[in-house]
Amino acid sequence: MPVIADPSAVPLTPVVTILLSADGSVSVNGEVLPTEGDPRVAGLAEVRIKAAFLGRPVRVIAKEPDGSVWALIVDVDGAVTPLAEPHPHPQPEGEAPAPEAVTGAPGAVTGVPGAGAPAATRSSARPAADWEAPLPAEYSPLWDRIRAAEQQGDLRSAAALVAELVGVLTQRQGPDHPLTLNAQLTEAYFALLGRDHPRAALLYAHTARRMATAGAPHESVQKAARNAYASWKEVADPLAALEVGRQVLAMWHEAAGEDRRPIAWTERRLRALSARIEHHTTDASP
Repeated sequence: MPVIADPSAVPLTPVVTILLSADGSVSVNGEVLPTEGDPRVAGLAEVRIKAAFLGRPVRVIAKEPDGSVWALIVDVDGAVTPLAEPHPHPQPEGEAPAPEAVTGAPGAVTGVPGAGAPAATRSSARPAADWEAPLPAEYSPLWDRIRAAEQQGDLRSAAALVAELVGVLTQRQGPDHPLTLNAQLTEAYFALLGRDHPRAALLYAHTARRMATAGAPHESVQKAARNAYASWKEVADPLAALEVGRQVLAMWHEAAGEDRRPIAWTERRLRALSARIEHHTTDASP
């Protein structure tokens, strides 16, 4: 994977902490993550989302169960750069870094789900190669326009072009084809970069459900699901967060696999949101 050529160019803050525990759990900045499989992969995936929120690489301190500590930089495309030295301490005073253009390959998710959609029956799994296949050459002109818009920082145009690509693939390949679903992940990615967190969460959640039904590799489904969960946590409005959270919960019921903890975590957060809304409504009553 590519690495950061000049680590000193990466802002000194924020520094994200990944804590790996002996029981196989992982937390990022103190919050335990839903994970299945390698906890390091789950932790780095969460940091990638944070990098996407900022539109630039972020610094990471990863702490292993044996006490070893690693200084890393994680880019928006998931590339990890290990550092030979600890992160330098930020100066107490100084100018904030100038905004940076969003860079890195798009990576992620789907279309907005309908409320109360019935659970679909999982189809036979496609070969993993189907899910990793690049876009055929016939779609290259449209993809080149998407990348050009992204590189110019025109996220609105890039998002519109990705939506166009999803429509074309849906018509030609079908809604559950790997090419279509991978394009929908990219649609969600641009919603995330545009800080439209409700839309990003819904797109990721819907795509994760469709991927599970279409037989995508489990880790790919989990990555989309974790992105949905992370995007949902960024939804500020309680009413919107409650509505989006219901879709995230429906997603976990289909995509969680054997690890059911994400369902419990999502239900707990939904209860907290409901209580917060009820309390606010009560206080506002005459």
